[in-house]
Amino acid sequence: MLTINSTIISGAGAIPALAPLLAGKSRLLLVTDGNIARLEAARAIRALLEADNRSVSVIERVPPEPTHHDVHALLADINDTAFDLVVGVGGGSVLDVAKLLSVLCHPASPGLDALLAGEKPTARLASLLIPASAGTGSEATPNAILAIPEQSTKIGIISPVLLPDYVALLPELTTSMPPHIASSTGIDALCHLIECFTATVANPVSDNAALIGLRKLVNNIETACAEPHNLAAKLEMLWASYYGGVAIAHAGTHLVHALSYPLGGKYHLPHGVANAILLAPCMRVVRPDAVEKFAQVWDLVPG
Repeated sequence: MLTINSTIISGAGAIPALAPLLAGKSRLLLVTDGNIARLEAARAIRALLEADNRSVSVIERVPPEPTHHDVHALLADINDTAFDLVVGVGGGSVLDVAKLLSVLCHPASPGLDALLAGEKPTARLASLLIPASAGTGSEATPNAILAIPEQSTKIGIISPVLLPDYVALLPELTTSMPPHIASSTGIDALCHLIECFTATVANPVSDNAALIGLRKLVNNIETACAEPHNLAAKLEMLWASYYGGVAIAHAGTHLVHALSYPLGGKYHLPHGVANAILLAPCMRVVRPDAVEKFAQVWDLVPG
């Protein structure tokens, strides 16, 4: 069974707690996107990374739905890959690209084309993942998803090597999300949790993670969307998303995500929106074989 060994830092005001993770590291790669990079919390993280004369190379043009062409282009722009730490700050696409770059910048990397063809990575650089949305749970999964436009679909590169050394759940990074983004990413987390809970390969470890995450999600998603500066609700949603990632790592999604990848790949729908469209009809198919589990989920719903 997969083991997740990431050190987790979480909480409002916890950015200074990242400092000990940087000890002894002089060359860093920061992977983010332009919108996230402008946030006050993201600027504070960058300032911390650049302290003590550390050299920080910055990639801040990761697109929302990155393709394998995008990753090839980003890698080509890196002149020296000898980094001590790869730091990803952003949504699921940014974190997936950061995970891939932590492998592709390692001297033992087989190369992106080989990874896409199914070869498994054997090593990576040290990594720190900091989600700026509460949905993908990428910081807890061994997956990195890339769009393959030539095939109108998406492909997952999956290996426990992709799991990071460190994770930071910092609610200040999520307060700028507009309600439609907060809700669609929250639905993505809901899909992860309920799909893994009802999967045929579900097990006590994945069930435990899914139930903890579902309880946090159903009790906080409305508040997190309606009150964007409610740091307590935002932190609970980050944890719900993280537990969704843990559930994926130990079980896996099924119908919703199997259908949403080609839907997003062909029609370029945001991942959370594609999942939201598919969730109800897919769960109607699953329900007859998982009545007891759906009853457990219903019992978590407040009111």
